[in-house]
Amino acid sequence: MASSPTIALAGATGGLGPAVLEELLANNFHVTLLTRQGSNSAGGVAKSELLNISEIGYSDIKGMTDVLRGIDVVVSTVGNPGLDNQIPLIDAAVAAGVKRFIPSEFGADPEHEKNKPLPFYIRKLRILDHLKEKAANNPGFSYSRVTTHAFLDWGITEGFLLNPKVHQITIYNGGNTRFSVTTLRTIARAIVAIANNLDGTKNRPVFVHDAAITQNQLVRYAKEADGIDWAMESMDTKQLLHDSLEEMKKPNPDLAKAMRGLTFVAVYDEDHGPDLTDRLSNKLLGLPVMTEKEVAEVIKKAMLAA
Repeated sequence: MASSPTIALAGATGGLGPAVLEELLANNFHVTLLTRQGSNSAGGVAKSELLNISEIGYSDIKGMTDVLRGIDVVVSTVGNPGLDNQIPLIDAAVAAGVKRFIPSEFGADPEHEKNKPLPFYIRKLRILDHLKEKAANNPGFSYSRVTTHAFLDWGITEGFLLNPKVHQITIYNGGNTRFSVTTLRTIARAIVAIANNLDGTKNRPVFVHDAAITQNQLVRYAKEADGIDWAMESMDTKQLLHDSLEEMKKPNPDLAKAMRGLTFVAVYDEDHGPDLTDRLSNKLLGLPVMTEKEVAEVIKKAMLAA
């Protein structure tokens, strides 16, 4: 039996990274955890015979290349502040002979025609273009980009999809637009499945979700979890798009507010392809889709954890 690919993981201490690391180790992958030089972010990571920790400097391509020699798959789960560091990491991966690079995507589809013009996706598209160029010019190197749309459990505990602490939610376009939701564990399982099927996932988008639901369903399941009514504000995503773009034109824009608005547009506006059902790669990866009952249970647990 062939041995499992060796993995390097960047961003293992963020929102998604710990779930990915846990799943990789649970499936007996040898993992090299990449941490910034001088950072103590890996201090809380549990020790494992399968885990090595290597400090890197993103400006030191030669140093990163040396660390990545012998690695088959590089997985990046870095957050928005670290997105641009993926460019030199990709260059080092190519130089080291890495077979596959999985960039930090995992949200709405950045290559959807309605998402491409959004400022939020400029850097992600630049990284994807860089990956495509490297893959085209280096036959031994390839990429997979993973689109999962909204994070379900994280989106509740972090107050993104709704705010369980004060029972408030903004309902967009009436709340009946179906959008895909995915738990952190399913995203991690998708990464494991890609590592185990490099040929079938080569140089392509991989679409994964647990289910497609509506905001009205989300509120109903949340109310079933604790019986408390929700305060609901209504908003139109087209107006939100206009307001967010106008905010960015101001001399001193509130960029966080604008980017958050654009994110909600990508998540909830029907024209932006929020329902991945017709594009799913779940079957390719051997991942099931959740039943309504299972979705409701995830929401209940996330509500209790918030």
